[in-house]
Amino acid sequence: MTLPRFLVAVVVLTGLSAAFFSAKRGDNFLPGDCPYYAWTALSILHDGDLDLSNQLGIQKREDLVEHEGFFAVSPAGVVVPKHSTLLPLLSVPLLWLFGLHGLLLTNLLLAIALVAGVAHLAGNTPAARWTALALFVTSSWWGYCFNYSNDLLGAACIVWAYGMARRERGSLAGLFAGLAVWSKVYAAIILLPLAILILPAGWLTTLKAVLGSLVGLVPMLVLNAMLYGGPFVTGYDRDARVTAEGFRLTEHYSRFNQPLGPGLAHLLFDFNVGMIATSVLWFLWPLGLWLQRRERWAWAAALGSLANVLVFTTYDEWNASTGGNRFLFPAVALGGALLAPLIAWSLLRLTHAPRLG
Repeated sequence: MTLPRFLVAVVVLTGLSAAFFSAKRGDNFLPGDCPYYAWTALSILHDGDLDLSNQLGIQKREDLVEHEGFFAVSPAGVVVPKHSTLLPLLSVPLLWLFGLHGLLLTNLLLAIALVAGVAHLAGNTPAARWTALALFVTSSWWGYCFNYSNDLLGAACIVWAYGMARRERGSLAGLFAGLAVWSKVYAAIILLPLAILILPAGWLTTLKAVLGSLVGLVPMLVLNAMLYGGPFVTGYDRDARVTAEGFRLTEHYSRFNQPLGPGLAHLLFDFNVGMIATSVLWFLWPLGLWLQRRERWAWAAALGSLANVLVFTTYDEWNASTGGNRFLFPAVALGGALLAPLIAWSLLRLTHAPRLG
C-alpha cells in the first residue's frame, strides 16, 4: 500500500467510524470527562483564562457537587481544570473556526495521527501501513473517533516519540515525549524504554532529546505552577470534594491499589474492556518481537507496551471506559507495531496463493 492510499484509507475509515457513532448517538460526542476538556478549551478561547467557574455554571459552592471528581481547586480557591490542558490548547484554533464541532475534528485528526504513528514506528513500509489499518479496525480506536479523547492524544504522542527515536531523531523524539507527559503524566513510565534507543545513538542525540522534551514539558510546568501552586503539582493532586467547611483536597494516586494478578486478568480478559475483546491482535506481539529480536526498537516498544499494562493492573477504575480500555491505547499501539512481519507474511501468502483450476 502506497503512502497516499494509506492516508486516504485512514481518513475514510476514521470519518466513517465517526459517522456511524453519530448516527447512533446524535450529536453527543462528549461523554464522560470529555465535557471538562471542552469547557477548558472554551474558557481559553472566550475568557482567556483557566477559571472554569462560569463554564460549570457555579453560583455557589454546592453547585460543584455534581462535578466532583472532574475539577481541581487552586491554592487561591479558584475552580480550575483537573485534567491536562494540552488537548484544550491544541483544540483552540479549530474551536474558533468551527465551534464545538472543531473539537470533534481535532479528535479525528488525533485518531489519524495515532494510526499513522503506528505505521511510522513499524517501518513505514506497505506491510507497516496494512498493520496500522488492521490494528485500527480490530481495536477499540475506531469507537473513539466520535469523541474528544485525551487518550488518543497521549497514545499518538507516545507512538511518535518511539518512531522518531527509532530513526535517531532526538529532538522530535524528545518533543513528542514531553508532550505525551503533558497529556498523561503516567506516560513518563511508558517512555522509559526510549533510553534503549536514545542513549546508544550518542551524546548529541541524547542532548537533542533532552532539549526537545523541555519544549513540551516547560509549558506544562509553568501552567502547573500557576494553577496548582508548584511545577510538579498537577490537577490530580488537587482533586476537590465539597464539604460544609469548604473544599477537601484528595489525590488520585491512591487509586492504584488493586491486587496485581486479578488486575492483570481484568485488563486482558474482561469481556467488556479487556484486550481479548477489544484489541485481540495485541496478543501476537511476542511473536512479532521474536521475529525482530535483533532490533533495539522492537525491545523498546515491547517494554513500553508492557509498562503501560503493568501501570494499570492496580488501578481501581480500570474499567472506566466504553468500548475498549482507553488507558491501554499506548500498549495497543506499541505492541501492534511489532506485527508488521506477520502482516507481511500474510500478505505474501494471500498474493501468492495457488489458484484452483
